[in-house]
Amino acid sequence: ADLVASGDELGDEAKQTAEAIDKLSSELVDNKSKLADAESAADKFDNSLEEMDDAAQKVSDGFTVFKAALADLVADGIRATIQGLKDFAREAIEVGTAFESSMSNVQAISGASADQMQQLTDKAKEMGESTVFSASQSADAFGYMAMAGWKTEEMLSGIEGVMNLAAASGADLATTSDIVTDALTAMGYQAKDAGRLADVMAAASSNSNTNVEMMGATFKYVAPIIG
Repeated sequence: ADLVASGDELGDEAKQTAEAIDKLSSELVDNKSKLADAESAADKFDNSLEEMDDAAQKVSDGFTVFKAALADLVADGIRATIQGLKDFAREAIEVGTAFESSMSNVQAISGASADQMQQLTDKAKEMGESTVFSASQSADAFGYMAMAGWKTEEMLSGIEGVMNLAAASGADLATTSDIVTDALTAMGYQAKDAGRLADVMAAASSNSNTNVEMMGATFKYVAPIIG
């Protein structure tokens, strides 16, 4: 009975901790101050989970060999859960850090205002939720668009076409963004034409012995002539 009661209590604590971490992960990409708070919170979670682990170890004290073996299984399960929660927290923090870094890079290159950065940040998060790519990958794609001289509205209107091409071709999103922006600039097209160019490139890569990277290399020579 003591074993079951202890296991239930530990299970409740583990559930509460998991819920707290889940809430934490949803806020990681909001801003740098929250990220710093998240790192501090993760350390606190570590300490709390270690205490749970110690409690699980004590469950087996004073039992017979059979009961001790059963208690060890409970303790092992809790330790596995604890490690999983720790890993999740650390991974969430790393994702938040990568996203913040990528968006800072976009701001540095584009010179976007605070309001414009909020629009780009919201769009990157939206793409992370609705496509196969993460918010950080979307931010990296914005970075290449900014290097090509695209303004905020152009990046917002062009990102979906670039992402569709990358998804259809299996190419890296950042690389695809670099290729599309370079090709559009060389041919004298605008960001609003990104979707049409992406469709043409997707069709070409799926119906011929070529891919996005090869077309990107070709555009370096023929795009200026076409333009």
